[in-house]
Amino acid sequence: MTKIHLKRYKTWAALLVVLLLLFLSGLFMANNHLQHELEAVSKESKNSLHLISILVKEKLQKRNYKETQNFILNWGEKSPQIVEIILSTKNDYKLAHYRHPQKPTKELVKQVDIAYSYTGTARLKIRRSLDDVYLNQKDYFIQ
Repeated sequence: MTKIHLKRYKTWAALLVVLLLLFLSGLFMANNHLQHELEAVSKESKNSLHLISILVKEKLQKRNYKETQNFILNWGEKSPQIVEIILSTKNDYKLAHYRHPQKPTKELVKQVDIAYSYTGTARLKIRRSLDDVYLNQKDYFIQ
């Protein structure tokens, strides 16, 4: 190998290393962005679940089951990221149920138990689609 060939080889090798480092740093940044978004969605879902549980508890304590069911249905219909909301008793009797017609590829599930009387306990379960987060991640990575 001549000196010229060796110099070209080193130049191309250095360029390849720099490009590889740029690619890996971009991949690392995209992954951090995804983790941040997933944490934000998880926190938002937890806060929504807490708010819904407080409002549902008030309705259940008044034994207003029809109003509770309407509230769950309205909440689900007005929240496009919500895939399913299930309010059930401790023996799995469904008090209210909302389900979005589309099934997501990725989802987050959160649930909470609600004590609404001396013996009454309900479980509120929310399934939230993460498809929008992953679609935004794909767009972020392309940039």
